[in-house]
Amino acid sequence: MQIVEVIRNKQTRILENPDEIMKNIQIGISIPILPEFWKYMQSDFEEYNAKSIILEEEVDIKTFGKMTDKVIGHALIYDDGGDVLFFGFFRVYDHDPRKIEVIVDRIIEYARINHFTSMD
Repeated sequence: MQIVEVIRNKQTRILENPDEIMKNIQIGISIPILPEFWKYMQSDFEEYNAKSIILEEEVDIKTFGKMTDKVIGHALIYDDGGDVLFFGFFRVYDHDPRKIEVIVDRIIEYARINHFTSMD
């Protein structure tokens, strides 16, 4: 439980900038996205107020000489202006149930804070 608390409190963040979302979207999808298609996806991200929940793992300072973050999980959340929060492009690299739980909890937390009535 302690590991989950550390991840939940310190290692998730929400990206709102479409350019930043595009840099991490590949985590949640297994097919390549050619750069020439990014503009179409970015316009959809803006249209549907998309955000990306990122789960990061701190990498040891001894290895790299400074503290860095490594993205290990991702979920895209978006809405169409209604009461439903949609999410997808969900993936955690090692399929660790504790890490999956952290991202799902973060999605639920976001839905509650922003007064969505359901999630899909």
